[in-house]
Amino acid sequence: MKSDVTSVAEVIQRWTSRNGRWSSPRYIAGESYGTTRAAALAAHLTKHGVMVNGLALISAALMFQTLSFETGNDLPFVLYLPGYAATAAYHGKLATPPENLTAFLEEVETFAIEQYGPALMLGAALSDARRDELAEKLGAMTGLDALIWRRHGLRVDLSRFCRELLLDDNRIVGRMDSRFTGMLAQDSQDPGEQDPSFFFPYGPYASAIRDYLRRELGYEEERTYEVISFAVNETWTWTDEKDERFGYINAAADLRQALVRNPHLSVLFASGIYDLATPYFASKYTARHLGREPSIRKCVREAFYDAGHMMYLHPPSRAKLRDDLVVLITG
Repeated sequence: MKSDVTSVAEVIQRWTSRNGRWSSPRYIAGESYGTTRAAALAAHLTKHGVMVNGLALISAALMFQTLSFETGNDLPFVLYLPGYAATAAYHGKLATPPENLTAFLEEVETFAIEQYGPALMLGAALSDARRDELAEKLGAMTGLDALIWRRHGLRVDLSRFCRELLLDDNRIVGRMDSRFTGMLAQDSQDPGEQDPSFFFPYGPYASAIRDYLRRELGYEEERTYEVISFAVNETWTWTDEKDERFGYINAAADLRQALVRNPHLSVLFASGIYDLATPYFASKYTARHLGREPSIRKCVREAFYDAGHMMYLHPPSRAKLRDDLVVLITG
């Protein structure tokens, strides 16, 4: 990851020098892992005297502890809960459909922080009566039977939720965009069957980029365009050996460093409420743990969309994202 950041920084600095653009404003946009890179890149550039004016963090993945369902890490269970609730509401799986989705999700967020999280921290010290009470509440908020919550110690990870919500219909909900559903495949390792929202934009994306490269840039290439490479992903070096002992990747620390060094840096967190890859409540958590200093808080803005990981595929959300980016750039 460090080599990735330094190489992109070098490209930016060389291009800026060769094109005489050192007095021009600089904005960096990243999506998903691109937000990890963008935050680290802002810190790296600032450290070397290259100020960044703004960051657009689309479907942020900065604090990996918020996203990793691993034994001993209760944080993602808490932060995914509002996303589960939004998904259940969308698919009509709540016994009492919310009249106002925003107000409903605010209630779920409060429950997650004030009741659910503290209960998970108690571990085996949580009483049976309290466990059963919480299981009923969790079931009512997520559309899953309370028995499922009790059976799994009040911890339902993402994979289980996606498979359980529409199990009676033999359907699975999407991870990238939980509004999408697909046939429930047994024991399949194919990403498209594990996540029905994963491959749906592949064809349009590949066609659009190939047309753009050829028609607009005059670049001819007959090889297949890789929208995503699992081979590269599996061999990616996330940390240097000396950093591995520190556990989860935390690019939020890089972002805070950039904000401290550059008080004029504007940051937009853009999150889709149906994104279960980088859930919106995890982005909220990250944005609100950058620091309490007014100089930092005034620089950070959060925006939410009625869509998934790639909210720009939803026309109303694309229009809203465009408006939010205009605000980021124009102030």
